[in-house]
Amino acid sequence: MNILWIGFLVLGACVSGQRNPTISYISPERIMYIGETTEMKCSVQYATGYSVLWTKIDENQPSGSIPLSKGTSLILPETRFSLQLQAASSTYILTIKDIQETDAGIYQCQVLISTQNVISAEVKLSVRRPPVISDDSTRSVVATVGENVQLECRATGYPTPNIFWRRQNNALLPTGGAIYSGEVLQINSVTKDDRGTYYCVAENYVGKGEFLTNFEKMLFAMNVFRLVIVHGYGFKCSVIFFLLLIGARRNVALDVEFAPVITVSRPRVGQALQYDMDLECNIEAYPQPAVTWLRDGFQLSNNQHYMISHFSTADEFTSTTLRVLSIEKKQYGKFQCQAANKFGIASATVELVETVIPVCPPACGTNQYSSGSEPVGGVNKLWHIFSFSSAAYFAARSMCPA
Repeated sequence: MNILWIGFLVLGACVSGQRNPTISYISPERIMYIGETTEMKCSVQYATGYSVLWTKIDENQPSGSIPLSKGTSLILPETRFSLQLQAASSTYILTIKDIQETDAGIYQCQVLISTQNVISAEVKLSVRRPPVISDDSTRSVVATVGENVQLECRATGYPTPNIFWRRQNNALLPTGGAIYSGEVLQINSVTKDDRGTYYCVAENYVGKGEFLTNFEKMLFAMNVFRLVIVHGYGFKCSVIFFLLLIGARRNVALDVEFAPVITVSRPRVGQALQYDMDLECNIEAYPQPAVTWLRDGFQLSNNQHYMISHFSTADEFTSTTLRVLSIEKKQYGKFQCQAANKFGIASATVELVETVIPVCPPACGTNQYSSGSEPVGGVNKLWHIFSFSSAAYFAARSMCPA
């Protein structure tokens, strides 16, 4: 009888001393670049006879999961995935090669104890992705003078991209300064001077510098040196101007509707009898205006006495020229150029007076006008690089106090 009781006591001790499976180690979060390889480790204890699984959980649908492996066997037929068991430490190692953006997610190591009892641990795999500006960002806006305008820019990527705004040719923003940080650029009571192209730049340091030439890298490095060493700025402030060139960029067009504004560079011109002379007006307006020339209240048209031409350099800029042909005595006097659109009407006066000596051009028969074009080829590109780098340098100084 005593022997029987001793046997029961020994059996009870063995049963009560049996331990439940545990996960003793799980890899920390993995943050990888596309194309890299990563390992995720899961060490278990007291799991002999239990199933150990790796599964991938969809963060957008947590209730759904994809089984990857069971025990030492892969379930997923994917050549980039492999599984290894280190028997000494009971560590299940899931390896992913040539990481793709779709590999990002939660990877869960599970030990199945029963249908109602599962112990698990998770590893988050994040894949660095360069910024992509979202389709719902602003592409163009048409506003009327005095209205409030919002330019919106949103971007995806990992880490979450920073959003910056700047204007074409580094002009000052309506908010003040050359650079604005934030998804929404708010312009209150817009004016015609606010029209133009705005650049939304998204940057998260992924893939940065891949397309900069050696010369550009050297130029920017010099400016970083100036900011950090000479002015004592921190690294974050010093690289602002880098972000403006190497991030994802979208051009946002802001068109502002306004009544015509006329400027006359030569309100009084002279020419001798029987020679031609050009009378010119420059017009700003949006939408484009109807342009006419008047003499004594009567509209002029192309004939043997006059030749009218219009030239648009942009949607809102129009140059108009009235050429008076073989001037006669009665043609001296005042002429009006007039421009009108739905927002208003404007006019300006140009006076033609008689001279003794012919004025060239156009009297001499040749046009020697300057084209006003910018430098071309390598010189133009070099100037663009220098000017932008300098503007970004001063913008960084204005945004980031030492």
